[in-house]
Amino acid sequence: MKKWIVLLAGVILFTGIISAFEIEIEDVNDRATTDDSGEFKIHIENTANEYRTFQMNVLDYHRRWYSHERRATIEPQDSAYFNLTVSPGDDAVQDLYRTQFSITDLETDERKTDSIRFRVVRDRNLNLDSYSIEENALEPGETVEVSATVRNVGSSTLENETLTFETLNNSKSSELDPLTAGGLRTVTEEFEINDSESPGVKKAVLDVEGREYIEEFNISEIVDIREYSETDNRIFVVHEDLEFENFGNLEETHVYEREVPSYLAPVFYAPDAEEKDSDSGKLYRWEFELAPGESETLSMRTDYWIPITGLVILLAGFIGLKKLTSSVKVLKTVESIDGKINITIEVENDSSKVFNDVVLEEFIPNVLDVNTSFDMANPEVKHSKDGSSLKWWINELEPGDQRIFKYSVTPKVEVEEGITIRPSVLKEGEKELASSQEIEAKFNL
Repeated sequence: MKKWIVLLAGVILFTGIISAFEIEIEDVNDRATTDDSGEFKIHIENTANEYRTFQMNVLDYHRRWYSHERRATIEPQDSAYFNLTVSPGDDAVQDLYRTQFSITDLETDERKTDSIRFRVVRDRNLNLDSYSIEENALEPGETVEVSATVRNVGSSTLENETLTFETLNNSKSSELDPLTAGGLRTVTEEFEINDSESPGVKKAVLDVEGREYIEEFNISEIVDIREYSETDNRIFVVHEDLEFENFGNLEETHVYEREVPSYLAPVFYAPDAEEKDSDSGKLYRWEFELAPGESETLSMRTDYWIPITGLVILLAGFIGLKKLTSSVKVLKTVESIDGKINITIEVENDSSKVFNDVVLEEFIPNVLDVNTSFDMANPEVKHSKDGSSLKWWINELEPGDQRIFKYSVTPKVEVEEGITIRPSVLKEGEKELASSQEIEAKFNL
């Protein structure tokens, strides 16, 4: 009896030592391609006399390649399987791979490892890792920069491979240097945007071994109509040309209007314009279409003619008006005090013109001595045997400007009847602008 008890205990102990499950691998598809995953069935046989739960783990750093059930509960003396699929990423290099996995009995913590073998088969040698455009919102005249990174997913070094970029009706090809298996290479190309390139969404196409990839960018709308004017003024006939040029990238309908007062309307000619009455005279209107880069010129003419019988009067009035409104005045005054004469010169620009490099010249006869202590602006003083010359420099005399200059003189000898002082002369360069009156001065001794 004791022998049977010992034998039964030995059987129980031996049964506990023997594994409670077995693993068998079924290769459903041991080739993983771009479009078709590899597939394996991992069969688990539960040899135990009770339910057991098993857990599967893939022991590979390419974890994202694999998908499978995590756990399975199997009845006693029954079997089931884990479905393991292999979907290599785009960066997977064509080669033969061996991957380990483990099956763990969660009841006893018994763990077994095994491995599958599969081949990654690629339909290409170069795989596109990334494709981008540096700036997606651009304007005419700027540069489109496109960049692509490719990986050699073949099993050997690639040579003489080419990437082709195409956009804006332009194409550029870049030949790659030798690229080892698994290696990366980045290529960048630039495309200039024509000044008249139309706005909107544009495509940049990349060709890699006959496969096309597309990125988009947007060209902004630019409205830029520039105007140029040229006038031929022949006093009584004024001819004006206006040119409008489209520097934008849109076809524009441009409108230009010119309002002419009623007193000029009879002598104003614009044959290509649309004409209509306005509150103050006539309104002339031009309208034209301008494509990018195109220009249009319009012409107009004003004839300032009058009957010949009134021409002399008009000219006389014109000359008189010009003198009234375009004059520069020089006024000189004297004041005799305690044996000396104080002289004040006033210069005033009553015209509408700016005068440059202006000088005021004064001559003092040699019977008078000039006091070199000047109250206001200091002149340039030069002495000669005939007398002294004074010069005041005025860099710029603008419309409405007024300048005052003062100096004093004393007689070198006794003078009873007075002294005549010459006119002050105002010049622009060598051209005389105006002069004062001649002054008779007497000394109060």
